[in-house]
This record gives sequence, structure tokens and C-alpha cells, in this order.
Amino acid sequence: MTTELVTKPTGASLQRLAEQSWERIGPDSLLIFEGERFSGGQLAERTRRLAQGLIDAGLRPGERVVLCMANCPEVGIAYNAVWRAGGVNTPVLFLLSDDELRHVLSDSEASYVITTPDFLPKVQAAGAGLPSLRGVILATGESAGTMSYAELESAAEGSLVDRDPTEMAALLYTGGTTGRSKGVMLSHDAMSAAAWAAVTRSHDPQMGVALTPLPLSHAYGLLVSTLGLHAPDGTTSVLMRWFDPAGWLALAVKHRATIGAVVPSMLQMLLALPLEEHDLSSLRRMTSGGAPLLAEVRAEMARRLPDVELMEGYGLTETAALASSSPPGAVRP
Repeated sequence: MTTELVTKPTGASLQRLAEQSWERIGPDSLLIFEGERFSGGQLAERTRRLAQGLIDAGLRPGERVVLCMANCPEVGIAYNAVWRAGGVNTPVLFLLSDDELRHVLSDSEASYVITTPDFLPKVQAAGAGLPSLRGVILATGESAGTMSYAELESAAEGSLVDRDPTEMAALLYTGGTTGRSKGVMLSHDAMSAAAWAAVTRSHDPQMGVALTPLPLSHAYGLLVSTLGLHAPDGTTSVLMRWFDPAGWLALAVKHRATIGAVVPSMLQMLLALPLEEHDLSSLRRMTSGGAPLLAEVRAEMARRLPDVELMEGYGLTETAALASSSPPGAVRP
């Protein structure tokens, strides 16, 4: 199954694609987070304001912005705002040690870091004394020595700073399994093409409610952001701050989720719950990636939720987090 898209895989910057997607599906898109609802139009306006706030604060085209954040709407807004301002996104997972984070900040020559209160002490310790770092932006709340995300977002909506699609859009750092983690430069075209291929192959208009527990401040989060740029129709995204199996199950039932993305360990925790006692009749597909999925876990999933398709994906940093996935309707032996 393939879907004909109105977008092209390459040839446009991510900020240009974002602007087009807001015009195309913004009114039909919704983000739900901890009881609050954000329309596509609201998210687009906030993105445009934050982008101008970053420009006013001194962010210049091509400069790197590191994101170390807990899941919240501000993550996706920040990604798109950095691109709209002409900057380069560098997401980092909160599990990095202070030394590993300092290496990323130093090696990338990051100009700014956007973080949430949970990780502010780690970010401040890791960034202390780095000459390139001009500011730490706190997404929620206030703290001495930080820049206010809300204040930056209070700027008037400004013009889009376009970039050549062959230029760098993201600087992602590898897992460091063979030594010190290395920065991987990904162009707008590279990220766009990976997302376009995924949407073309797996889009189903009947799967309109996605439940997202995976960390957005990660290569996966960038992939999620770029998938939306090629979406042919609006969807509802239900975002979890942190994954917990009981909470996931409650949200899946409440919002009648049709699709969910997890890693194998999350799937195993979900299978430890009495899933059959809950109404998951709307759930049609689960996608798994990030680690090998054991055959016995796939078998248990098929036995207990026979109407839910299980798709697997494989990727690496150098391929914008996605290289291949099982086709819809195909079952791996």
C-alpha cells in the first residue's frame, strides 16, 4: 500500500514544508497533552512567534540549538521554530551524563540550549564556561541565569528564514558504542526524504489518533516532527510526558487511539497488563523500533491482540532514524 502525497521528498526546506503543512492540514490537526488541547493553528502561531524571538535574541542561520527536554508541546514547537529561524537542531536524550552532554555542547559549538526544569541542573553544569554557548532557554517556569521561553514566544510573528534544502538541518550525535559520540550532519533534504518515504508507505487515513510515549528530544522526535510535514490529512496526537504502562493504557482507551509507537521494552511492559480487560477495539497498529523485538513478544502480541498490526522499523543516526520498516499487512516470520 502506498499513498500519493502532494509533497515531494526533496527540494524544499523543512521550515517551508512546515508552513505548507499548516496551510494544508492545520485546522484538522490536534495535540493533546495532560488534558490540554492545542490546535494546529495554535501550534503554528506559537512556532512563528518563538522563531522571531530566537532571531531577536541573536540566533543566526546555521547556528546549532541543543534540545534536552522532557516531552511537552514545547519540544515540537522548538524544533520548527529553530528551523524557521534558519538554525540547526541538535536533540539529546536526557540519559546522557554531564560529561557526555558537555561533549555534545562543545563539539557542536551550540549557541543555545532549550531545556525543561527537570534537566536544568545537568544542562547548566555541562555548559559552564563553554565559549560558544550564549544562553540556556527554560521551556517552562523561571530560574536565575536562564532565558525565558515564554518571553521569546511573546515576539510578533516574523518572516520565515529559508535555507537551501541541501544545507544542514540537524546535527545528531551517535550512541558512542565505538568510542566518543560523533556528530552526524543531516540536510533538510535527507530528513525530508526519510519522512516522505515513511508516510508514503505507511499512511492510513483511518488511523487518525496516535499515542506517543517515546522521548521527542531524540532523533525519534525529529522524525515525528518531519513525518507531520508530509501528512496528507490532519491527525490527533496524544503526547505522554513519560511512559508508564498503566498510563498508556488509560490514554489509549480514553482517546480511542488507533496507532502507537513504542520500543520493545515498552511493549513487554504493556503485555504484562491485563489488556483484554480494556476496550482497545480502536487500536489498529503498533510500531516497534530502537532495539530487536523478540519472536516470543511478537507471538504474544499476535495472540492477545490479534486485530492489532505490529510493524517494525530499523534505522540509525546517519539515516535520520529510519532506514527500513516492515510493509503494512506483512508479518515477519
